[in-house]
Amino acid sequence: MTKNQNDYLQNRNVAGFKTLSLERGGEKELIWHSIQPFLAEAPENASILDYGCGTGWLAYKAATEYSMKAFGYDPSEKMIETAQENFQHKNLQFSTTMEEAEGLRFDISFMIFVPPAINTAEDLYAAFKDVQHHLKPNGLLIVVTANPENVFYRHAYYEGISPENNVKSGTPYQVKIYAADNALVAEVTDYFWSSHDIERIATEAGFTLNTSICFADKNTPNNTKPSNLPYKLYKLSSASI
Repeated sequence: MTKNQNDYLQNRNVAGFKTLSLERGGEKELIWHSIQPFLAEAPENASILDYGCGTGWLAYKAATEYSMKAFGYDPSEKMIETAQENFQHKNLQFSTTMEEAEGLRFDISFMIFVPPAINTAEDLYAAFKDVQHHLKPNGLLIVVTANPENVFYRHAYYEGISPENNVKSGTPYQVKIYAADNALVAEVTDYFWSSHDIERIATEAGFTLNTSICFADKNTPNNTKPSNLPYKLYKLSSASI
């Protein structure tokens, strides 16, 4: 990641992102449920790259529940310190640099809420290329973000972005981060990315889009329109050679 991305994540995490990641399990478990089928279908002795791993919970669960070799990367020293303090396993490694993964090739990579940390198309392209470089031929990349088409999110979550406006990718918006007791612990700036631009930039970086789906928790009515679901998952495959 670039220096701008690293500075952003350092500031965000100092403000209390650790509290959200460790204490508010609802969103975390929902994301875990959405990606489990891809882990279950992985080849025996598969390895995963958790790119932008945060506190490391996803990499840890992959290592312990699916016996995978997991490498968690995050440019934030505070995130990696938290991951190393909370999660230890023989198949698990955390680092603030991808240089420690040089020479390694992974079967699966995850980018969970990474695009919102990036404010330019060039940097998003660079992140996709970095992941592409470390995946095996025909490797799998799973990207999860907030659903850009979700009108509720555009009002309540993407504060400062009006759904009536033609919002461009890279537009900043404010995000309020709450602890488990609903106390406000931080307010940070994220960046909006349309589904079209995420798919386009990933394709330019060498990925093939297999599918994209919108999802929510089990209490959401089955007839809810995709545009009203809060999360979006993109399944992509890396180049074959």
